[in-house]
Amino acid sequence: AQLAAALGERGQIVAVPDVHAEHAHIVRQYMTRPTVNGRHSSMVIVTATNEQAQLINTLIQAARIDSGQIDPTTAAVAQGGQVIHVGDRIQARKNAAGLGVANRDELTVTAILDNGDVTARRAGDLQGANLTLDADYLSEHTHLSYAATAHGVQGVTADRAIVASGVSGAGAYVGLTRGRERNEMVVIAGNTATAQETVAAAIGQAIPEDTVEETRAAIAAELARAARDRVETN
Repeated sequence: AQLAAALGERGQIVAVPDVHAEHAHIVRQYMTRPTVNGRHSSMVIVTATNEQAQLINTLIQAARIDSGQIDPTTAAVAQGGQVIHVGDRIQARKNAAGLGVANRDELTVTAILDNGDVTARRAGDLQGANLTLDADYLSEHTHLSYAATAHGVQGVTADRAIVASGVSGAGAYVGLTRGRERNEMVVIAGNTATAQETVAAAIGQAIPEDTVEETRAAIAAELARAARDRVETN
């Protein structure tokens, strides 16, 4: 309840009327991320299901194509037949020392070769060396990575995190502790008060025993942020 109250106080619980409004909000938040030192803030989007993640991935990819951030003139095929383009963010899902990638590495596609291979560099590393992922690895062990389930983002941190509707228990905890600067949860609800109650219930469901201390630390961090915001506002 404390973490939900801290998020609510800082406007980080967003009530939306339906799933269409939720998707529009998440895409808008991704597309309007602040730019610092020439790069966009990193963002983790946590979903309840793989299907929800895939839909949000597709919507963000489409928005990036429309804005000119992604070049759709060449394409390669990722897991499940997903189509990826230069500029897309993908995640590796299997260790492959020979390719220089590890499970859950976040990568940005930099080129698509005629044979279906791609070159990519680690997300956020603008000066990093390009890795080459062959077409077989790409189609079997990578997928778009703008959004993922809580399992898919374990161990990942970013500047900002958004937790989509339907995420509860340990998944909500994971999502709401991924963002270094801001954590936000989107809830389909008629008003903010109801949304905050939903978040409090979601966070309280089945948090694993070994995360209790981490949860307390997360609560303390969010309360400290709220206190700093009050001081800066007054």
